[in-house]
This record gives sequence, C-alpha cells and structure tokens, in this order.
Amino acid sequence: MLNAKVLLVEDNDVNQLVASAILEQWAIKPIIARDGTEAIDKWREHQPDIILMDCQMPIMDGYEASRQIRANEPAQKRVPIIALTANSMHGDREKCFSAGMDDYLTKPFKEEDIYKMLQKWLDKTADTAEAESAMSANAETDTPFMNETTLDNLRQFLNEEKLSLLLARYIDDSANLIQQLQVALEMDNQAEARRLAHSLKSTSANVGALPLSELAKDVEGLARDGDLKQIRSSLPELGQCFAQTQMAIESMEIMRKRKTG
Repeated sequence: MLNAKVLLVEDNDVNQLVASAILEQWAIKPIIARDGTEAIDKWREHQPDIILMDCQMPIMDGYEASRQIRANEPAQKRVPIIALTANSMHGDREKCFSAGMDDYLTKPFKEEDIYKMLQKWLDKTADTAEAESAMSANAETDTPFMNETTLDNLRQFLNEEKLSLLLARYIDDSANLIQQLQVALEMDNQAEARRLAHSLKSTSANVGALPLSELAKDVEGLARDGDLKQIRSSLPELGQCFAQTQMAIESMEIMRKRKTG
C-alpha cells in the first residue's frame, strides 16, 4: 500500500487537506484533482492504482467523471473508483454504483475507514488489526460547538502547525460559503444554495464542528425541496452558530499560539 498511486478528486480545500494528511501518514502522496475534468486528465496521465472521487463538484461532478473513465479505460486495467459522499442514503449509493463506482466512503473522513478501503481494493496483505490497534478509540466528549473526538483524531496525523492551518482555512472557507449562500438566495438559485450548504455540512463535520454541520444539513434539505423562504429564515441561526464555532476554534491553545507565534 505504501507505493500506491492514489488520485484524490476533491474540490473543497478543507476536505482535501484532511484526506491528504491521512494518506501522507502512510507515505502516500496523493495526486490531486479539483473537478471531474481534471480527474480524467490526471487519470490518463498518472494511471493511478485507485481513485477517491468526490461526487458533488463544479464543472463536472464525480458521477460523470466516473462514467467517462469507465467508457475509456481498457477492460484489463479497471481502476477502482471509491465515491466520497456526505450522503449515505440508499438512492445515493445506487447512483454511485450505476455511474461505475466500486465502493463509497461517507464524509467526514475517518482514518480507519480510508485504511480499510485501500486494503480492500489494493488487495494487499498488511496487518489491518495491527494498524487498527494503533488508532485510538477515545470516548466521545463534546464541547458545545467543537467535537473533541474528531479533533483528537485529527491530532493523530496532523501536528499543531498543520492542524492550526487547517482550522484557520476552515474558518475562512466557511465564512465565504455562508456569504455565497446569501448571494445564492438573493438570486433564487436553488441548485447553488444546495451545493454551498452541502459543502459547509461536509467540511464542518470533517473538523468536528458538528452543530454547524447539522444546521447546514438542514439547509441542504430545504434547498433540495426548493424551500428558499425557510432557508432565509434559518440564516440568522446558521450565522450565529458559525460565529460561536469560530470563537470556540480561536480560543483553542494551538490557535492562540498561531497568533502570538
């Protein structure tokens, strides 16, 4: 597994950083693509051993990219494509499989799940039990706006500098997503509102901002149903939760060190 070529297709910077950090702890430097068209180009150029494919991306989504790869690859060189999805409903799984994907990982990313997926599809014989025993199973302890278990998991493969960088990037990205969501609502753009809420849900879950992730999930559902009026009513609560999440992050010791350092 250490020599595997992994193509990571992910348009969101925070999710990309988290997934890359997990892979790099096993000496895997992922090949990065930010959308489906770039994924197809990188697949042709690098011939990866496995593809981790985000489903919802601009320009070309992961479903269409997977269909095009399947249509153009040699039958004897079928690359495993693993869907990265924030949804786990039956219909979403079927959509992944019908597009030619082989398996799926649900966001937020979990170290042990990615490891098992690589082991499964790269057909290696590494001692999975030994690897799993090295992964801590801390009891879940929540703070009001940040989940300590998620943060502890991130600390397993990110040093203080990288974790503080990730959290700072998350704050900036989330602020931009909420601002863009407001613009989408002003333009009555249902599809864009849903995409932005989905992205906020996913990145928030990945860093442990679970209350904000849950609110974003509700907004995504409202956008799916076309209820933009209700989303507008929900925006103050979403903004307040983000502000409190930002305060919780900035009060962390590693973030204070980042400012004073």
